Amino acid sequence: MITEIMVLLVLVLINGLFSGAEIATVTMRKTRIDQLLHDGSKRARAVAKLRANPERFLATVQIGITVVGAGAAAYSGDILAQRFTPVLQPVLGSYAHTVSLVVVVAIVSYLSLVIGELVPKSLALRATEPYALFVARPLLALAWLGRPIVWFLTLSSNVVLRLFGDSTSFTEARISSEELKAMLDDASQAGDLHPRAGEMASRALAFSELTAHDVMLPRRRIEALARTATLDELRALIRQSSHSRFPVYDDDIDTITGQVLVRDVFAFGAADTTIANLVKPVVFVADAMRAVDVLHELQAQASELAIVVDEHGSTVGLLTREDLAEELLGEQPSRSRTQKTTTDSDGTHLVAGDSLVRELNRDLLVRLPESDEWTTVGGLVIATLGRLPTRGESVTIANVGTIDVVDASNRRIRLVRIKPAPPIDDDD
Repeated sequence: MITEIMVLLVLVLINGLFSGAEIATVTMRKTRIDQLLHDGSKRARAVAKLRANPERFLATVQIGITVVGAGAAAYSGDILAQRFTPVLQPVLGSYAHTVSLVVVVAIVSYLSLVIGELVPKSLALRATEPYALFVARPLLALAWLGRPIVWFLTLSSNVVLRLFGDSTSFTEARISSEELKAMLDDASQAGDLHPRAGEMASRALAFSELTAHDVMLPRRRIEALARTATLDELRALIRQSSHSRFPVYDDDIDTITGQVLVRDVFAFGAADTTIANLVKPVVFVADAMRAVDVLHELQAQASELAIVVDEHGSTVGLLTREDLAEELLGEQPSRSRTQKTTTDSDGTHLVAGDSLVRELNRDLLVRLPESDEWTTVGGLVIATLGRLPTRGESVTIANVGTIDVVDASNRRIRLVRIKPAPPIDDDD
């Protein structure tokens, strides 16, 4: 009896080995295989060969599972059932053989599911790489020995798959940016990745989706000066601002021709000297240009500042390397482009009307809606009302709170107060 049970267990274990091998080989990512191949791993070469011929691999695994499973079923039904029949004969009489067969089938099914399927597949998912490398060579040898059968099964499966316009292959599903972010979050929480590194990686993924329009300083907040301005006028502007460079225009802000660096100003002492000879070239980028491409352009042009223009060539904003670096690394201590935000003790926030919605959501942890129709909190208020508001008006944003217009002119909103909605009581 013990010998028969041991044989059955061996058959079930072999079945489990095939089941785990299929999961491990399919799950192991191609990038990791390529890395191991570069390191000269012979086992990785075997895995690559299996994946290069998926039809042969899948057919080999199925042959193994089917043959071993059928062998275990036949052996248990023919041998073990006969062993149990005499034991049950005194109690069940003529029903002893039938009952013993049912009992044996139930036991074999249980062992096949647990030891032959669930456990090996779980182990294969947990230790994909060592499992795949361990079984690759034996499977490759088995595939070579069973070539005629494998060829026939492969041909048969592809005939059926042709009806669906497909064939057996190992095309890996692409990972979306959301899935990659979730993987980074999981790795950070599990301790496999430093939390700060995970945050930077998540910022880099989000950065790849931003455009120049998302990052730029809006046109209204650009501090620029005319080419005909004197150094005294420029010095006055410098005293009122903390910027290190200023755009220079000919007629108006839509005709920007260059930039002036603050450090160059102090090289000239004559008050009546114009700034025309201080002007340096400036980079122009389209508002729809990807932020990552803007960064590359600034690096290629060795420039710190870019003027953002729309499809008509009109100036819509500007951005600097510092703006782009902030998107990747977080808030910088020397940051000066965002106007100061005041937060009262009751949790309300007093902010400039041209503050970017995306930055407010990130810095104040509010949930203002974002859309292609607006980028600033003032634009959100105007889009919600459908018109320019007057001082004292308010708008309510669902699931966010109330936005009060503190100061506004007949052309724009200067100042608003954001009153977040109170948290929802779960007991209500």
